[in-house]
Formats: sequence, structure tokens, C-alpha cells
Amino acid sequence: MTAEKFLNALVSQYNDLPKQLKVIATFVESHQDEIPVLRVQDIAQACAVQSSAVVRFAQRFGFKGYSDMQSVFTDQLLTVIPKHQQYRERIRKELSDDNAHDSLTLTDKLVSSGIKSLEDLQGSLDQTILNDSATALAQARKIYIAGMGRSLPIASYLVYALQNLEREVVFLNGLGGVPEQYMRTMNSEDVLLAISFAPYAGETQNCLRHAKDSGAKIVLISDSALSPISHFTNLLLCSTDNQTLSFRTLTATTCLAQILFLSLAYKLETTEQVK
Repeated sequence: MTAEKFLNALVSQYNDLPKQLKVIATFVESHQDEIPVLRVQDIAQACAVQSSAVVRFAQRFGFKGYSDMQSVFTDQLLTVIPKHQQYRERIRKELSDDNAHDSLTLTDKLVSSGIKSLEDLQGSLDQTILNDSATALAQARKIYIAGMGRSLPIASYLVYALQNLEREVVFLNGLGGVPEQYMRTMNSEDVLLAISFAPYAGETQNCLRHAKDSGAKIVLISDSALSPISHFTNLLLCSTDNQTLSFRTLTATTCLAQILFLSLAYKLETTEQVK
């Protein structure tokens, strides 16, 4: 079995998995490049489950055990993404070197993590969904943008950028009251652009439910196709920023927001030229 087939099986069977196995599935899907160097107990600890649960997870998808599943991602790392051949060595060093925290070391770790996040985005971004998302935003009567907590800077940037395109934008940030109060006139001609990552802010989930009930289109930027909020839309743009020293950056997500904005700007400009 290839990694691609395994991940497709994850997506198709996700809803039928027990709760613990869902947690493991989400971790595996969003940490594919790290699996080759992670021990079964590392995954168990990250998912707050027993090591036996990780083994059961692997066996659920036809593998003899964790090592058998791990080899699938090792093959992918060595054949599908050759530019990351040194990644396993970098991960091993990261896991073993916990002592140096001077400014030079922190700079190297965070910049390297950001570069890796950008490389992952470049290799995984679905261009069809990107184009469909830009089209939905271009055709929207009104664009609602929701982003709370760590997602707030990304949402704020998008509000600023889209206003420069003379789009009617409503910022749902939770700072001025309950976000749903500003969605009362939302209808099927509108679009909700939501940004949310684990643990998925409750306010953003409420906005997603309200938009779905209103018939509005939804464009979602999130961290996994297996996230508990992914079912709200088929326009899901995934961005996974790597974590360094327990700190997750916004490097790739910021870049994705800019890509989406520029795709929309280009689409609006070419439409105007046709007219």
C-alpha cells in the first residue's frame, strides 16, 4: 500500500473510527513527514492514548503493526519528496537537542521550521480548490471572515486585503460581541471565509453552523482534511505550520492567505478586462 492510498482510506473511513483512533488518524494525517522518525510511544504520547491503540490503528488499515505502517511513509519521504532527504536527520537532531535556547539557535530552529512549512504548502496545495475558492469570493455579495485566537492575525490580514479590492467585508473576530449577531442578514449569495486550527475555536464553529444553515458558501482554511470542522465545506484549503519548541508559527498559513488574496485579485482583474 502506498502512503497516498492509505491516506485516502483514512479520509473515507474516518467517520467510522472509534474516538481514540480518530485522534490518531488526525495526528498521522497532519504529521506525515515525521512518522518515519517517530516511535509508537511518541505518537501515543502526542495523542494521549496507549501504545496499543496506535498498533490497533495500524492493524485497522491492514498493516501488521506500527512499523509496517511507518515504512509506507518512509518510502514516500525517500521517493515522492526527494528534496526532503535530509529531513529525517533534522528531525532526529531536533528531538535530541533540547539544551541550546540562545537567540541564534532559536532563529535557526524557527526559520528552518518556517521553510519546511512553506515547502509542504507548495507541494500539497490543491490548485482546483484554490481556484474554486477564489471564484466563490469573486461572486459573493458579501464576504464574512471568521478567525479567533491564533487565527486572528490571518483573518485581520484578509479583511484588510479584501477591503482594498473594494469588497464588502464583515469581520467576525469575537472581540465586539457574539459573532453570530453580525451574520443575521447572511444568505445564499454570501461567503464565509473561516480560518481555524486545533483545538478549533467554539465561536468559529458556531459561525460555520450559522453559515451552513443560511445557505452561504463556505471557504475554510484549516490544518487537516480530518478535522472535526472539515465537513462544513468542500472548499477546504489545508495549511500545516510546523511546531518548534512547543510554538507553532503562522508562516505557511500567512502565505496561503496571500495566495488566496492574489488569486482573487487576478480573477477580478481578468473579469473586468473581459467586460
